Amino acid sequence: MIFIFSENVSYSARHVARYLLKEKQSFEVFLETDKIDFCYNLNSSGNQISILKNGQFLCSYTDLKSVWAHRSEINIEKKQYSKLERKELSYVKRHEDTQVKSIRNLLHKKKCLGRFGKLNFNKIIFLNACQELEIRIPKTLITRKKDDLIPFFSEQRNGVIVKSIAENFHHCVSISQHEQIWQHGTTNLLDEVKLKKIPEEFDLSLFQEKLDKKYELRVFYLDGICFPQIIFSQKHSFSEVDYRLGLGESEMRQGNFNLPMNVQGQIKDLMNSLDLNVGCIDIVVTKQDEYVFLEVNPSGIFTDMVGNCNYDIHYEIAKYLML
Repeated sequence: MIFIFSENVSYSARHVARYLLKEKQSFEVFLETDKIDFCYNLNSSGNQISILKNGQFLCSYTDLKSVWAHRSEINIEKKQYSKLERKELSYVKRHEDTQVKSIRNLLHKKKCLGRFGKLNFNKIIFLNACQELEIRIPKTLITRKKDDLIPFFSEQRNGVIVKSIAENFHHCVSISQHEQIWQHGTTNLLDEVKLKKIPEEFDLSLFQEKLDKKYELRVFYLDGICFPQIIFSQKHSFSEVDYRLGLGESEMRQGNFNLPMNVQGQIKDLMNSLDLNVGCIDIVVTKQDEYVFLEVNPSGIFTDMVGNCNYDIHYEIAKYLML
């Protein structure tokens, strides 16, 4: 049995499922609203663990072969309490967290693509890991005070961009049989006009130097293998700061790229350090041919790579889960 944990609308999960069906593989998809539970029977004669989906027996833990943690966390049945005190609610929360961690631990012991609890990745942890491995990152300021931001802004000759410290939000706002429309959080340019309007204190934000790009790379990483895509985002004003704003534009060229071996080695070392075996890494190549790492997306959005680079990533994921 193969488990796929996916958000309710996922083009990639459907394509991987088609490959599994073609290969006559037994699998089950857990969507965001589906509940998973484990029933434990532990004794000296042997352990038996049953897996339940929405309260119904699904399979034995021993029959579970592999798991794909794709854009959805573990969801358990939670009782609704309306009249509990804060201390009592705190206990209930600890009880639920213990249940989730126990399930997560058992799923991670199987062949698991992706890591539960890491789908919304902390960019600060990513930047620290890059520094420890001596991987080049942009000059960065993380602060909530305008007094810190003003001198940093003045020092960056090419400008400053601002982004969330967590993974950018994304959700599907429209769906049909042949088309999906998504909304995404984006990276934005900070200019002097915007700087003047910023209050003295604000939510913790991540500011970085705006790099002088030669081109941009998005690398899908799958268990030690890199699938790189080049993106000429710097050639157009609509995609210069955030290439995602140009994904629907035919003028923005994208294609295959031959990634240097030393950069592949850096990516492997970084993903091992972060305990991630799948994800997309965004990299800027500057006009001085420096490879500057921006961030990692553990959920690994790669649908545009399939068409632009002719990578059959859906098959590669299915193969990982089957073998």
